[in-house]
Amino acid sequence: MLLEHSADHGHSWHVYRYFAHNCSGLFPGIPPAPGHRVGDLVCDQRYSDIEPATEGEVIFQVLDPTILAENTNNTEIQELLRVTNLRVNFSKLHTLGGRPLGGLKGHPFYYYALYELVVGGSCLCHGHASECRPAPGSPPSVEGMVSILRGTSVAGGRVSQGTRVDSSCPPPCQVHGHCVCRHHTTGTHCEHCQGLYQDRPWQAAEPGHPHPCQGRCHALLCLATPAMGQPAPYPASLPCSRM
Repeated sequence: MLLEHSADHGHSWHVYRYFAHNCSGLFPGIPPAPGHRVGDLVCDQRYSDIEPATEGEVIFQVLDPTILAENTNNTEIQELLRVTNLRVNFSKLHTLGGRPLGGLKGHPFYYYALYELVVGGSCLCHGHASECRPAPGSPPSVEGMVSILRGTSVAGGRVSQGTRVDSSCPPPCQVHGHCVCRHHTTGTHCEHCQGLYQDRPWQAAEPGHPHPCQGRCHALLCLATPAMGQPAPYPASLPCSRM
């Protein structure tokens, strides 16, 4: 089984972790768990035994608590945490040594079910917000900053030998919300500087360093033109005019 994630609404996918009862045989070249660094791609054998046959559990944490992450706001970790879609790929099932339950001649298959999926998530604000509110038009029951999504009987179907089946969360299985931006940032994820605060390029916040957007003119509009040839940050002598 593979747990995959996408940060661009399903246009591209990346593996979070491999799961198998025989990692070296089924996923050669993938080192066994545990990893040594945050984001290490490994194969976990703890959850893939033939028993329990039902109500088995798989637990995955993007940030492994056994691995020290000094700065969770660095670019590498933020990319791991940024998720628009999750996908569970079943590439092979235990066959119990018996015959398949049905299927066309030459195409046997086995039934499977994913009866519950629990996902915890929060808004991506790049450290520039301490509050996230439900997006406009969201149902009243939708939370803002943090959501624990619980779906029952979210997937089921059949797997043919040698066939990979993908299973995705339905549309209601989403974390809704938009950041209440601070530090003179704006955007759904506080990913831009406000119009009058662009003296220096936008930066994500870091522990102890919020990297707020800055603007010398504040309520003034700086008149920067290509003819000036002045890249940001602009010099203090840059002419400004009141709006």
